Order: sequence, then structure tokens, then C-alpha cells
Amino acid sequence: MSVEDKENWKLGEKVKGMRADQGMSLRMLGKKSGISPAMISMIENNRVSPTLTKLHKLLAALGTTFGDFFSNTVENQITFYFPKGKMKTIGSKRRRYTIILPRHRDIKMQMVREEISPDDKPEMETHGFDVAGYLLEGGPLKLEILDGGEWMIQKGDAFYVPAGKTHRGINTGRKTVVMVTSFYPPRY
Repeated sequence: MSVEDKENWKLGEKVKGMRADQGMSLRMLGKKSGISPAMISMIENNRVSPTLTKLHKLLAALGTTFGDFFSNTVENQITFYFPKGKMKTIGSKRRRYTIILPRHRDIKMQMVREEISPDDKPEMETHGFDVAGYLLEGGPLKLEILDGGEWMIQKGDAFYVPAGKTHRGINTGRKTVVMVTSFYPPRY
């Protein structure tokens, strides 16, 4: 296991710990989040990676935000440099997220490095924020926007999805897709 892997942690274990700390059963968290207890169990056991929408629902049901989930403190002083070693990475074999920009009251956007394996089968999602992305490696990524069309995003291509548009990105290639996505406004 590399030093980088030791610094990363599994999302499911943290969700399970938070649920246990609050004395919530899987059924209670399912009812509060709108996600089936079976799906929550698979997430907690790192058998599936939740989409950002599902993770948002789980965190809201647990009374927390993305920012608080990934970092216990809010940065007090603005900085202009963000070293890789301080970035938080979560996920599983199919999907990993690295939070690039820290939570800070002066940072008005959120930026994430996403890795999506070819065997990931995402659901359609609708967000209350704009999403933009840039494909760094792998692909193609099939971008589907409900009632809007489909595009094959290649390495070096970018995309933009306005808030409220139902969409998904499917890795149709043989290699892991690596992309940087930005969200405005941030979800924490």
C-alpha cells in the first residue's frame, strides 16, 4: 500500500461510523435519505460507490455537509496553494473523488478530481448547482442530458451542465476516466 493510499480513507466506513454514532439503523437512515437500506449497506461496505447526489442525500440525512464530511475544520485563512498531500480522497474501485479546493468562506466554487471505472453504472442525476468538467485521461465519457442530447466527451474535451438538468456521464471506454469537475455554487 502506498503512502498516498494510507492517507486516503473509505467513504463507506465513515458513513457507517456517523450512522452508528447517531444511533441510526440502516432503515432509519434510508427513510430519512430516500435511499434504500440495501443500497446504504452496500455503500457502507464499499461494495458500490455512491453518486454525488446519493452522497449528498446521505450526508444531509446525517446532518452534515460535503465540507464537514471531508474536513473537520474550515480553513480560517485564505491560501493560494493547495498541495496534493492535503487533499482528501474517497471512493471505491469504481469511483473516486479527490477534493481539490478546501472548504473556505472565500472560495466560491468547488473543484473535484473524479476517477470513473469502465464498469461503473451511474444513475441519472439532477443537481441544484452548475457542473463543468474537463476530461484528462481515458474515455470516451458518454454525457447524456435528459431531453437535451448525448455527446461523446474525449480526452481534452470539456462539458457544462446547468443546474436543474437531469444528466449522467458513462465511461464507455476500457480505461478509467480521469476528469476535473467544478461546481457552482459549492455544495458545502
